[in-house]
Amino acid sequence: MVFNQTALFDVLREVAFTGITSTYVQVGTTFTVNPRILALHNTTDVDLYISTDAVNNMLRIASGSFKTYDLETNRSATGDNLFPIGTGIWIKETSEGAPTKGNFWVEAVYSTNA
Repeated sequence: MVFNQTALFDVLREVAFTGITSTYVQVGTTFTVNPRILALHNTTDVDLYISTDAVNNMLRIASGSFKTYDLETNRSATGDNLFPIGTGIWIKETSEGAPTKGNFWVEAVYSTNA
């Protein structure tokens, strides 16, 4: 069987609990690929806000949990549904305060022509 696309893992992006503050902190670098799948992991002991513009709280991820966003699962036949190149992930504390342990990290999967 011949495949015209190959799935690849992007570089891991991570912030230790000591780097998480009440202002937005970027998790690694912006994407240089179009991620199809994002996994957000929060092993800290507090909830965190997630943003892609470092201004607005867009998601809240509970302490000790993760979220996975698979944009390709139910895509339409008319095209791909991807995170744009240049997208960054920023995090900050919620009103619970600063974490005292753990990390936050982002895993991404993208595809390319084989």
